[in-house]
Amino acid sequence: MEDLQKPSNFALGKEYYYRRDFKEALKCFIRGTKKRCPNSTAWLAAFYRDGMGVERDLSKAKELYASSYLLWKDQYLRRDKWQIVEQWITPQLEALKDVEECNTISQFVPGIG
Repeated sequence: MEDLQKPSNFALGKEYYYRRDFKEALKCFIRGTKKRCPNSTAWLAAFYRDGMGVERDLSKAKELYASSYLLWKDQYLRRDKWQIVEQWITPQLEALKDVEECNTISQFVPGIG
């Protein structure tokens, strides 16, 4: 069981990001993504999209945005927050719609990919 006093990988990753320690932020977002955290997954997608601390890989970014979309949908569908999430993530995915190497998103999000 995780220590409740310990900050989440996502929170810690944001701390490192705002301190401009992208290497440590990247590690935190990778750990958070492995634990199925939609926020960490979306931030990791942005790192790949922008080539921050990793080689720029739009296909990987699109795949990660698609994963975060599905994780958020799974967690928020039953709550009123889903529309807010969808309004943020859909434009990120739309911007990467021409990336052909990843077709994951077209399987899950109508009109994208």
